[in-house]
Amino acid sequence: MASAQFDFGTALPADLRPRLALDIAVAAFHRALDSWSADPGEFDIDTLADRIHAAFAAVPEALTLTPARRATARAGPRLPRRRMNRCARTMVFIAGDGKSGA
Repeated sequence: MASAQFDFGTALPADLRPRLALDIAVAAFHRALDSWSADPGEFDIDTLADRIHAAFAAVPEALTLTPARRATARAGPRLPRRRMNRCARTMVFIAGDGKSGA
């Protein structure tokens, strides 16, 4: 697979890929550091390096991860959910819908 190379100093702001790549790298490093510091054992540099390597190795699979679909218990067509904006929910709460405790 070919690897794209970017000049981070002159990349156009419209191209989100360099920033996303950097964010993913920072997130992988933070996850490795979190798991290393939460380990009750000794803090040695070799263990941290192993955790960093494992975190970066997990990135390609994490980017292609798709959530499993839940089986629905109800039969029949799915009805659209009613959506209320924040103002409408506030008005229902103030008017007393039985959940406000008034």
